[in-house]
Amino acid sequence: MADGRTLFAALRRGEALPRPLRLPMVEALAPRVAGLEPAAMLGDPTAWAGAVRQATALVGGDAVTFGFLPDITLAGLSDGAGGVRAEPAVDGLFGAFLETLRQAFPPARGQSGCVAALVGPVSAALLLLGRADKEALEAVRPGLTRMVELVAEQRPDLLVFLEAEPARAVPIDGVSRRAYASLRRVAAYYDVATAVLAKGWEDGGEEAARLAPLNLDVLWLGPAAEGAGRGLGAAVAAPGWRGVVVPVDWQDPPAAEALARTAWESRVAGGAQVMLSASVPLAADADLDAIQKTKTALSALAS
Repeated sequence: MADGRTLFAALRRGEALPRPLRLPMVEALAPRVAGLEPAAMLGDPTAWAGAVRQATALVGGDAVTFGFLPDITLAGLSDGAGGVRAEPAVDGLFGAFLETLRQAFPPARGQSGCVAALVGPVSAALLLLGRADKEALEAVRPGLTRMVELVAEQRPDLLVFLEAEPARAVPIDGVSRRAYASLRRVAAYYDVATAVLAKGWEDGGEEAARLAPLNLDVLWLGPAAEGAGRGLGAAVAAPGWRGVVVPVDWQDPPAAEALARTAWESRVAGGAQVMLSASVPLAADADLDAIQKTKTALSALAS
């Protein structure tokens, strides 16, 4: 079976994948797997890197994934007085995050992909300034652009921008497109693919069309709105994306396999490749027995 490194290399070349890429988010689960307290893990880059590596192997991930904890980005951007930094702070949590990437990525590249996440510009503006108008997006752009540069220097295979549900109220217009264009250009300079993780969506096909103007490589579908979540096949078949991350329930093996198979069978020639993740990060109290069964079930998907 092709490993994560082989699959990411194929994705980069625009080739069809022989099976879905599996990208579970494990940072909340990792301390339990490694026998650590969460604060102790986040305060020790060596422990952080090792714990995520262990958890990734346990749940069957094809990539080590870091940064899906929004506080990491906000800790680096906030000036502590209701404003934002033009140069991110690298002596606290965000600095520990960077050092974790430096330690984690080189050994992972033998077999695994490497994924890093930062809060997206719209959510950063909303969370730090309470609004996402032109002035607010311009205010967060310098610090976030520098963050992208610092992370991209570690050469992840994919850099994910996390957008929370309130960001859906902000239109994809010239202002938001320019904010993303700045970040995308920096990532592209380092040959790093980019993704946007969307929350609160209702129809996957409609979400793919809504976010396509951002011109990113991968659409990462996070948790849907309550009672929603239709159109995943349409999202995979939608034009303009190199890959689509489909959310499955990593603790419900039959449901995860069924949904993953539906997405896998929705591929079209020359279209997006199927990637899989849980809709939310795997929690510290996750059912490890069910996760192991899901790992086995998803391994059966192949072309």
